Amino acid sequence: MSRQGRREGAALLEVADSVLARIAKRLGTMRVMAKQAAAPSWSAVERRALQGFFAAGRREIDDLAEEASFNGVALLRDGKRELCKVRRVLQRH
Repeated sequence: MSRQGRREGAALLEVADSVLARIAKRLGTMRVMAKQAAAPSWSAVERRALQGFFAAGRREIDDLAEEASFNGVALLRDGKRELCKVRRVLQRH
């Protein structure tokens, strides 16, 4: 692999790592909230409000995964075609 290919590969990994770190942070917050909500002191109203928080968290994670791309190639979408595109980006040089 050429120097340019290695640089592109490193940049691709940086983009993916950044997005995954944001997803992990959101999941960590959701985990903490879920543990707190398991306490018997939480009311039904508070738990319903938490459902909205979790719905927003799922949407945020979905949006991050949908938008994660490098040079126009999706990084976190489901599907073998996207993986093949990533391989082509890395093998270009």
